Amino acid sequence: LNSSAGGIGHLFLNQVAKSEVQEAVMRAIDVGYRHFDSAYLYLNEEEIGRAIRKKIADGSVKREDIFYTSKVWGTFLRPELPGEELFPKDEHGELIFHTVDLCATWEAMDKCKDSGLAKSIGVPNFNRKQRERILDKPGLKYKPVCNQVECHPYLNQSKLLGFCKSQDIVLTAYAALGSNSGKEWLSKNNPVLLEDPVLSAIAARHRRTQPRWPCATSCSGGWGPWPRASMRREFGRTSRYTGGLWAAGD
Repeated sequence: LNSSAGGIGHLFLNQVAKSEVQEAVMRAIDVGYRHFDSAYLYLNEEEIGRAIRKKIADGSVKREDIFYTSKVWGTFLRPELPGEELFPKDEHGELIFHTVDLCATWEAMDKCKDSGLAKSIGVPNFNRKQRERILDKPGLKYKPVCNQVECHPYLNQSKLLGFCKSQDIVLTAYAALGSNSGKEWLSKNNPVLLEDPVLSAIAARHRRTQPRWPCATSCSGGWGPWPRASMRREFGRTSRYTGGLWAAGD
């Protein structure tokens, strides 16, 4: 598995026109991205797949060049619901919520790999305790190859990164440029990450844009950054994470 070099996340591409989703993914491939992250819940997997197929057809990339990540949402962890019944409802039309053993869900993920539906399987937003439940599972067939979590200079996840490295697990970082899309989640004591004066000073000193430093530190720290991008101008800022040198004290 070679998925840690960084990629593009597509969480909020469901808020733009379908044609723009396809165009954004094709543009990302053109500037060098090869790893794409989405999920059924994002409602844009069809457009992403169509874009990837077009770029394969025109010779820009080969299928083996592309690494695509999808995710199972928390409302359909039941292992018997891998297909169409993603939102089971009762006789009153209300969603049915269950507490599901993560190990049972993981066994269903094993079957996805065995059947060829996935080349590699991993987990998102798992803490160390949850990860250990999977790793310590009796008869474990495949261990998770990656864990995707929020990670940026305000939330560096150093302890989790150390644990993942000790288990030979790749840590990938979403919101690598800060959680700017959900203002209600941000600490009111800190500025928006890309407006942080310390980050701005570092970028100015090295004549780089602000997004470059969080992405570069992610790569050098051992995890793959996943900035979210839906506009053309954003791809050029983040596609070459390590452009330029950064001082050890930065």
